[in-house]
Amino acid sequence: MTKEDLTKQIEKQTRIYNKLHQIGKNLNETLEIDELYDIATSFVTEELNFEKCLIFQHDDKNGWFKVIKSHGYTNPMEQKILKIINLLLSGEVIEYLRISGKPISHTYEEPNEIVEKLVKSLFLNQAYFELFGGTVEIPFGLMIVGNSSKRAENYSQIGISQIEMLALGNFSVQFSNTINNIIFFDAWNNEKKVLEESIKKRTKELTQQKDTFEAIYKTSKDGIAILDVETTAFLDVNQAFADMTGFSKEELLRTSCLKLSFEKDIPNSKKAMQEVIKNGFVTNFEKDCRTKDGGVITINMSVTLMVDGTKVLVSAKDISKQKELEISLLA
Repeated sequence: MTKEDLTKQIEKQTRIYNKLHQIGKNLNETLEIDELYDIATSFVTEELNFEKCLIFQHDDKNGWFKVIKSHGYTNPMEQKILKIINLLLSGEVIEYLRISGKPISHTYEEPNEIVEKLVKSLFLNQAYFELFGGTVEIPFGLMIVGNSSKRAENYSQIGISQIEMLALGNFSVQFSNTINNIIFFDAWNNEKKVLEESIKKRTKELTQQKDTFEAIYKTSKDGIAILDVETTAFLDVNQAFADMTGFSKEELLRTSCLKLSFEKDIPNSKKAMQEVIKNGFVTNFEKDCRTKDGGVITINMSVTLMVDGTKVLVSAKDISKQKELEISLLA
């Protein structure tokens, strides 16, 4: 090799690797896959001097690898044929590439019988096959680069220099990794969107439930109260509960349900609360309750343990008149 040839080789290597470095800085998960395909086909044809480039992508619906992107096929007849060339995941070419984990080179001097027929169908004489992206079981796609018979006559081996083949190998690694990053990023983004939609939907449902509960809470004719499960202290009451006992809401929030109970009802009240803790609810629990004016009312209560386990929801009705009627009928 002359000094001039060596200088040209160094210049070519510098140019190619500068371009490869420049491309590498822009390869990231925010690219669209089609944009990445355009970058790949341009690099291998314009920078690495291959005549043709094909990208097959796996179709999850039917298992075929179909041509998604082509470069260097300007003949209408060639373009028609490309549309009908499909490769099976279980076919000999993909299977070999998948299991071996190595690319296939088919040259004029060293043909590869696995791809020999396919190479001719793709109007190539010399070609390089490599899978990219996905997993070993299901690769995302296949890149094929090569030269036609006419172009190949002017080259030896793959029709390209060792410098360009090394650059192709380096680019293939970056290309494959970027494909996987894009797939992961898209999947993550979609999952994030689904999660956000789910949160929005659930938030809307909870808001509607809250609004419904508040409407019932405020307008119900039954007394409703929220109590601390341990102390039975009033944490909140609606106006109906306050009206029923004669106490204001502020006064009730400074006392407890047990303090409004009579001594005779306290054991049963505690027992009822234990049942609520154990089973989650108690219905039709009756007891007498003190009112602010010193009177007595008989109330029928339904008590439900709330989700956090520290509070109970009480729905109470004043059944004093009903009890008086029952007593008078029995007299």
